[in-house]
Amino acid sequence: MRLSRRESMAGLLSLAAGPAGAKARRDGRWTEVQAKARKLVADRLVPGLQVCVRRRGAVVFSQGFGMADLETSTPMSPASVCKIGSITKQFTSAAILLLAQDGQLSLNDNLSVYMPDFPNAQKLPIRRMLSHTSGLGNYTNNPRFLQLSRTD
Repeated sequence: MRLSRRESMAGLLSLAAGPAGAKARRDGRWTEVQAKARKLVADRLVPGLQVCVRRRGAVVFSQGFGMADLETSTPMSPASVCKIGSITKQFTSAAILLLAQDGQLSLNDNLSVYMPDFPNAQKLPIRRMLSHTSGLGNYTNNPRFLQLSRTD
């Protein structure tokens, strides 16, 4: 059975966090996690990935797998800097919705309440930012976007 990228990543994360991960933390063996990560790379579901497990603030396992940069054949390491693109949008939205649910902000608040220096923030309700209807435009349409995004 071939797993999707999402299923593979979820499985790897649950392996590290679940009972098997707990056992591995106790006895120091991470071979199963390493095998799963290597399989993700070998199956070409990801070019490279990092796995880091922390317990009570201490790193108990950290390793890179595959490639950090395919163009330069740079291997992934725990210190590799990964560009995450838009993956944080869902977590930011969830955090904002939780704050709204707790009454700490209103989705009708203008962005200027929290970011007064942001351009046109006084005209942008948080609700519009979350629904991608703010009118800010698509910065990826800039012809230099790829060149600028590669700057470390």
